[in-house]
Amino acid sequence: FLYFFALMRSGLGLSAYIMMLITLFLGTLSGYMLGLLISAAAPNQNVALLLVIVVLVPQFLFSGALLPLDIIPGGRLISAAASTRWAFEALVKTSGIGSDIMADRCWQYVLAEHKQPSDISDQQKVDSGCNCMGGAMFEACRFPGIRNPEFYTAGARAALQQPAPVEPQRPTPYPTFTPYPSPTPLPSPTPYPSPTPYPSPTPLPTPAPSGSGIFTQPPSDAEIAAYQEGMRKQGEEYAAQRQAQGDEYQAQREQQGAEYQAERERQGEEYQAQREQQGEEYRILAERQGDEYSEAMKKYGDAREQWQTDRQKAISSAEGKIKFIVDSYGGTFTGSVVSRWLAMSIIVLVVFVAVIIFQKRKDTV
Repeated sequence: FLYFFALMRSGLGLSAYIMMLITLFLGTLSGYMLGLLISAAAPNQNVALLLVIVVLVPQFLFSGALLPLDIIPGGRLISAAASTRWAFEALVKTSGIGSDIMADRCWQYVLAEHKQPSDISDQQKVDSGCNCMGGAMFEACRFPGIRNPEFYTAGARAALQQPAPVEPQRPTPYPTFTPYPSPTPLPSPTPYPSPTPYPSPTPLPTPAPSGSGIFTQPPSDAEIAAYQEGMRKQGEEYAAQRQAQGDEYQAQREQQGAEYQAERERQGEEYQAQREQQGEEYRILAERQGDEYSEAMKKYGDAREQWQTDRQKAISSAEGKIKFIVDSYGGTFTGSVVSRWLAMSIIVLVVFVAVIIFQKRKDTV
């Protein structure tokens, strides 16, 4: 029951099992006929044992199962007489393990043009609909050994099922900040009112003449000189007061101008400090954006490298295994089972005729 259950799960239909039975029958029959031929050709038992070895070794050697026929000089031509070759090829063909490979367009191109699977890009494999080459082979291709856990690991399965990591987009630079509006100029200070001039000094009384009547005498020279000296001093004092008043007013104006200039400079320095702070904030934002993009690109590069490594390791290993088997045993994937049956039937017929000839010769002798 378990054997029958295993056969039902093998993927082969009833017709394939019938073809296998026919192949085994013809192979067994050819072996039986070789035994009869040895018995008929051997003059005694000792020679028969030697002939068994002479016949069986080529059957094993040229069957194509132990060694590829192409590595043996003349192996493909010599093996045409070995029934084991045709039985082996018929069984392989019946199993259908190479049917997907031979039907694959990519493998047809590789075999016809003597190329390597790596000569075809992944995109070309996808566009050509190749099921036994590229990432799709692990799901759609039926061929032994391509899902070997040595290279078809959990990481490889994840990489094959997931798309390639998406490269992060280059961020759009932050727009430059709107500059602060220029400060409103301070209004010019209102000039101090001009100082009220000091009143002109009251003139000194002129010296009066002395005496009366006819004895009146004009002021003396000394009095006139004293009067003039008093007037001069009075004028100098007035001029000094006016000069002091003017100097004081000028000092007030200069102080007012200095205060206005200092306020303008302070306003300009505050505006410049605001612009510098704004520029520093923009620089920090731009650097942070650049650092985030660089970090994202680094993670993307690492993820893509790991994805590519896991994926390519599995694909290249599986394709290499298929290429090796196809190069070594690709001849078993072509042709038909019936042609192999025909070859075995011819061998059986030839051996049967040879048995009759040797047996008649032995009977005659």
